[in-house]
Amino acid sequence: MGNKKYEVWDLIFCAKVPNQENSSRTTARPVIIYEDLLETAIIIPITTVLEQERNYKYTLIINKNSKDGKLLHLDEKSMLALDRACRVPKSVLVFRIGKCSEDLIEDIESMIKTAEDEGFTKLKDL
Repeated sequence: MGNKKYEVWDLIFCAKVPNQENSSRTTARPVIIYEDLLETAIIIPITTVLEQERNYKYTLIINKNSKDGKLLHLDEKSMLALDRACRVPKSVLVFRIGKCSEDLIEDIESMIKTAEDEGFTKLKDL
């Protein structure tokens, strides 16, 4: 991704992720790089606000003490929210935090396949 050393499936600190309630506002948060495009990247946000899970259909919980939590250097139990995937300019990707394990990548890809089978087209529309 440009001059930065990020790859697909890295966990990156992103300075500006569109806010879920008001997309004209942004928040800083960790994100997983799903797709690396020319000037932008498609990201999947991660949050520690687990009660938000009820607001989304496609989520994965990652325990901080699990293999994935340790590889991602999570400080708290966290939730990956596929429903909040979006495209951001690469300029807002600040630094690498960790890397997804092969098992987590398989879980995310399986969730994406299930979502697409159910008519979820957000990733294709970005």
